[in-house]
Amino acid sequence: MRRPLPLVLVPILVGALLHAPAAYAAPPAGPASVTAGVEGLNLSVDWTPPADATGVTGYRLTTVPAGPALEVPVGTDHAVLTGARPNTAYSVRVSSLAGAEESAPTTAGQQVSTAAPGGSLHGITPTRLLDTRSGLGAPKGPTQQVSLLVTGGAPEGGSVVLNVTVTAPAAAGYLTAYPDGIARPTSSNLNFAGGQTLANLVVVPIGAGGRVILYSSAPTQLIADMAGWFTTPAQASPSAGLFHGINPARLMDTREELGGSTPALGETVELQVTGEGGVPAEGVAAVVLNLVAAGPLGAGYVTVFPTGAPRPTASTLNFAARQVVANRIIVPVGTDGKVSFFNQAEWTPLVVDVAGWFTDGSDPASGGSYLAGVTPTRIVDTRSGLGAPKAPIGPAATLPVTIAGKAGLPSASAATPPSGVIASITAIAPTAAGYFTAYPSLTARPTASDLNFAAGATVPTLAVTPLGVDGDLMIYNQAGSTHVIVDIVGYFVGDTAIPSTTHDPAPGAVTQVDGAPGGDQVVTLAPAAAVPEIGEVIAEGATAAAPDGLLVRVTAASTDGAGNHVLETEPATMQEAFGNGHFAISAQLSDADVQTFGSAKTLGPDLLRRRLSGDAPITSVSQPIGKVLTCGGGGQISVTGSLSVTPSFNISVDWGWLSIKSVSFTGTLAEDASLVATAQAAANCSVGPVALLPAPVRFAPITFSVGPVPVVITPQLQFYLSAQGNVTAQITASAVQHASGTLGLRWDGGLHPIAATSSTFTYDPPSASVVGTVTAKVGPRLELFLYGVAGPYLTATAGVKLTVNPAATPAWSLTGSLDAGAGITLPAFDFDKSNPSILHFEKVIAHAPWPQHLYLVQCVTADCYTTLKLVRANDDGTGVTQIGGTFGGGGLGLAVNPAGTEVVFNKAGTGTDYAMSLYARNIATGVDRRLTSQDLSCPDIGTNDMWPVWSPNGQTISFQRSSSFGWSSCPSDGVYTVPAAGGAVTKVSGLTRADSPPSWNPSTSRWAISRSATTSSLFTTNTNGTGKQTLYTQPPNGAGLGFPVWSPDGGTIAVGSGDGYIYGYAPGGGRQWAMRPPGYTGSGWFSWSRDSETLFYMQYNGNTKLLYRVAAGNAGQISTIAFSLPIKYHTLGL
Repeated sequence: MRRPLPLVLVPILVGALLHAPAAYAAPPAGPASVTAGVEGLNLSVDWTPPADATGVTGYRLTTVPAGPALEVPVGTDHAVLTGARPNTAYSVRVSSLAGAEESAPTTAGQQVSTAAPGGSLHGITPTRLLDTRSGLGAPKGPTQQVSLLVTGGAPEGGSVVLNVTVTAPAAAGYLTAYPDGIARPTSSNLNFAGGQTLANLVVVPIGAGGRVILYSSAPTQLIADMAGWFTTPAQASPSAGLFHGINPARLMDTREELGGSTPALGETVELQVTGEGGVPAEGVAAVVLNLVAAGPLGAGYVTVFPTGAPRPTASTLNFAARQVVANRIIVPVGTDGKVSFFNQAEWTPLVVDVAGWFTDGSDPASGGSYLAGVTPTRIVDTRSGLGAPKAPIGPAATLPVTIAGKAGLPSASAATPPSGVIASITAIAPTAAGYFTAYPSLTARPTASDLNFAAGATVPTLAVTPLGVDGDLMIYNQAGSTHVIVDIVGYFVGDTAIPSTTHDPAPGAVTQVDGAPGGDQVVTLAPAAAVPEIGEVIAEGATAAAPDGLLVRVTAASTDGAGNHVLETEPATMQEAFGNGHFAISAQLSDADVQTFGSAKTLGPDLLRRRLSGDAPITSVSQPIGKVLTCGGGGQISVTGSLSVTPSFNISVDWGWLSIKSVSFTGTLAEDASLVATAQAAANCSVGPVALLPAPVRFAPITFSVGPVPVVITPQLQFYLSAQGNVTAQITASAVQHASGTLGLRWDGGLHPIAATSSTFTYDPPSASVVGTVTAKVGPRLELFLYGVAGPYLTATAGVKLTVNPAATPAWSLTGSLDAGAGITLPAFDFDKSNPSILHFEKVIAHAPWPQHLYLVQCVTADCYTTLKLVRANDDGTGVTQIGGTFGGGGLGLAVNPAGTEVVFNKAGTGTDYAMSLYARNIATGVDRRLTSQDLSCPDIGTNDMWPVWSPNGQTISFQRSSSFGWSSCPSDGVYTVPAAGGAVTKVSGLTRADSPPSWNPSTSRWAISRSATTSSLFTTNTNGTGKQTLYTQPPNGAGLGFPVWSPDGGTIAVGSGDGYIYGYAPGGGRQWAMRPPGYTGSGWFSWSRDSETLFYMQYNGNTKLLYRVAAGNAGQISTIAFSLPIKYHTLGL
């Protein structure tokens, strides 16, 4: 049974009491005495029951100030309160309970306080302490050693966070930072080449007299900017400046317009960091970032500072032109949870990953860890074989590094294990340019980088990262082979402190468990086993007696006739077992993991690690499909095929004593679904979902430990099928879908869906002449059981739908779909957050041919100007017919109205008419009507109205006006619209002749426009020129952009680039695809097919007779269409 949470003055975690009697009329007597002490980071409490314990059913433990609290059953006289904040004096109180009645509390004789195991962060806006170029903080001029006085309140015995820069070193060398008063260690913090300017973040203990030593092996100018400091343990805050590590996540990549646009010289980019990438929306004081300058056009630097604060005189990252270089950052968050990046260089692409955050103290229950400093200690050097094989890390290879238990750190199985590390990681002599990614063991490698290097360089970085639950760190090498050095300079500890009242029984101690997980169970221990006290917790890994592990609290104890210890238990919570804590685990599941009855196989850390690194094979789980679903009225739907799934998952939980702080659950389901659905005489028939298996597929339990306490997660998989049909005769749909993606939820005070998927389809064309629909959907449900109790789940359903209507356009369509839902259900935390629909994706994968025609301006004379003609052809180039008579001059643009009755084009005037104006030609009669005329404000300059685009509703035509092809200028030059029925032209405010003619979205509410300038860009606006949203910005003097074209379905804006690429952008932002198709020169025109699946384009060389047709985003699917005359322009229409 689950325990209720009664309303009390202090939030507490409550225990159920077996056989609770009715409430007594008077409160019971309180405990006779209470003694409180310290057990590591927890509070140990003992009490003497009242002399008259009549009616007492349990005890309540509370503290002043309000903090950890607990209820325990009668028979208990000792408990451990976890979640106490260090450096806080607590008065501990115990009261007796008798049903709903409670005694006055008995208070321990003196207050108790736990000591912080390390320092807390005090972050500041970067402040310059040292610059030997000007004599700030040290004598002016190059030097090899500086004794730097750390000012601003940083305490001796704490640690200072410095961004140290060397500039103009006399030779190649290295820099070491260490506390004053000790011998210089053998580790290095910064490696540099002669003449180089290079920065790196260091965290160094503050030594004697409040000073640190900066030693350089070669004379150099030194700069040091302070970003904050960590206090001494005695000065540490109970709740502010505590570290929470997260799996690295990418927040910004301006190359892809993710999180911001690439800044030019003197520009500042503001990045939202709170509420993103695993950082909570509130309660954040500072963040740990990794910043990469990814090939800037010029040398310079970037300064990072809190948004809203004055920009400091400091630099964060220094770089040379075209260099790819990174640096670690610890920076306070500013206004609205943002951080600013000021660029003092030419166009500089920026990449930013987040690896952790520090608390602001607003929520004392947030927990977190403290920094414990160590003397810099080398634990890995692959050149000598220290701590790793004596060999470089190869390309796409991962090196596991054991951190816990090294250099004086606690072991991973300690009651207070290390949860994160600060380490200097150095790449030595890489054979190719590449990068390192450092991330927690037993988690999936993130899309992030920590250290970027060039071939042959020696490059260090400071890693500030969480550790895996096994105390290890993974270092992934992206390219080439490189040696690596790892020096530990500090570690984070204190967010997990296992109480002594949590017990992991010795192997074989538990001989039998009666009762289902999640309810009351009877646990039998062998006679020689250690027996927990009433109120204490048993946490056991997967065994033959407990295949899903155990997480229970003892409520009563007895001994049977054979001397076995028989314990009555109820479900315990993770908070009771662990206090505060966290874990993150990733697992890739295989068909080989499927459990057979009686199997004792488990998935341990070693196999999980090898699979995540790609060193162990994985096979999919397959399920055949063969179901006939009967509908009312005698109809039926038959579904056959197969489903193959390769599941994996990632789960991360960070909890405090009172509540979950954050939790993330995602699954990656690579599935292949082959479906053939036939509906017969099925009128409005709907069946399912129905399970395809009599029982779910059970995988071997996944076991790991948080400190000394085992955690057991058992995955299960079931398949579900549903179908719908509405047809009087018979129709059949057949398709194969390969879908892959990451789906799930993240909760940090609010629920955030996670969905990133891709799908490909193959199909058999249907043959049907009746009107009707048939739909079939099939998919897995992956569910994780925590200690045998149903927990997080994920569903991903692939579907196929055939719609037939011979009278419609198209006559039939085949649609593929993917639906997903997820839930984060954690009974062991009393936590349940779900979203049954995090993704709904549909795509028309095939359809009957759309009626469409090609419209062309063709050259009759060799100069492609004197005589031109308009023609219409089928979309395969056949059936060419001329539209009206020939004309001279013009042909710069062509558009057809949605009804397919008129084309708009431009042609030159005659005589004194210097204008090149727009005309609408009736396709049936060939008769022209004039839409625009010479601009009378510039009578001596020819007005050239070009590149018309017809709006999807047929009412308006947009175009560009440019005097004398741009050789002259007139104040009226720019972008215009004109009513399609005729009337006055309207100039669009804010747009110039440097802007392309606008392309309309299907609803005619927005335009897509490219701007030709030193820095070309692609953007959208409202149809009056307001509401600009930039989608892409090229680097200065880049290849330039062509005219954008919005797809008929509204999903993609295609734009060409002068380097021969065609890009597809989502209207809301983000690049969807890029391709470089044959024959595309970057300045050729292209247009969409009516179904938005293919693009037609031409080479613009003045004499081309070829059109190309290519699948959008896939340059491999291409065909050519040849004509007898050269083509000047083309478009598509009805």
